[in-house]
Amino acid sequence: MPTLPAPFDSCLVADGQRFALPALLARLAPLLQPLHIGDAGLAARARPILPNPDEHELLQRQMALEGYYAFRAHGRWRGHPLQAMATVVARLAQAGIPPVFCFLADEFWISYARLQPLLKSALEGEDYWLLPDFWAWHVDPAAGEAGWSLHRDLGARSLTADGAAGALSVWIPLVPVDSFSGCIMLVPRNRDAGHAEGRVNAADFGGQDIRTLNADAGDVMIWSQSLLHWGSRGSLLCERPRISISMALQRRSLPAFNPPLLRPDVLPDPALRLELIAKQLLQYEATGKLAPVWAEVARRLLGSGLSGLEYDLPDAWKWSPGEHG
Repeated sequence: MPTLPAPFDSCLVADGQRFALPALLARLAPLLQPLHIGDAGLAARARPILPNPDEHELLQRQMALEGYYAFRAHGRWRGHPLQAMATVVARLAQAGIPPVFCFLADEFWISYARLQPLLKSALEGEDYWLLPDFWAWHVDPAAGEAGWSLHRDLGARSLTADGAAGALSVWIPLVPVDSFSGCIMLVPRNRDAGHAEGRVNAADFGGQDIRTLNADAGDVMIWSQSLLHWGSRGSLLCERPRISISMALQRRSLPAFNPPLLRPDVLPDPALRLELIAKQLLQYEATGKLAPVWAEVARRLLGSGLSGLEYDLPDAWKWSPGEHG
């Protein structure tokens, strides 16, 4: 049986196999300070971030033509703890824990809840579900690290019958990002010969068509999950890591791309968050270059019955007490 990493090795129930929710929360909470876990009042006090009329118009035009939009926050996150969120991601990375565990904290979910008017506008006013597809990055360019390589998310299958975006990725840098630190690069849909078929081929676009998404902390990068994109490699001379988060969503009118679908106005409870984080570890094990032990942690989280929900899991993700006994 693999040795579990700290602090998960001290979060087991008496049988020594399943995780105990109170112990998990107690051990992980210090890593998330000064953020919160399960503070209902915090969510109730959050106010929506609204695009102005000009932004709304450009957003819809650019999504229709190019499939993406860069929303410049310009101070509209005032009072939101972006710096503390970046600190938490960095702390988890320095502790050797996948930074996606930051999504145990309320503030990461509240960030996306506050963006509902903006994201609904990006879908031409249609209501949406959050998908259980999210991640957090701590990319150190001085160590030669880079973001994820050239890919599409859901690809062409995410497009509606009339070719509009049916699912979006919503990427938020928690620190300023540019080509020196590494940032998101993408190819607009109208400049990508492989867009409709979902090909992943650098021969389908020209170098002059690539867009570099430089951004300040809190800017919101929105793109169709059909777009080609990647994370660039920053300079070895850059002394600041690229810290960012992302969440996916889909139109409510479409069949579920990846269950369980989540309401954007309701924060998952802490037990469900841990199970959703476990799902990310398994979904992105290869892409995120995770050590094999994190798949074991994830399978135990999903198999410990923390939320009481049942999941239709691939066989490779299933775990039950005693199987390593």
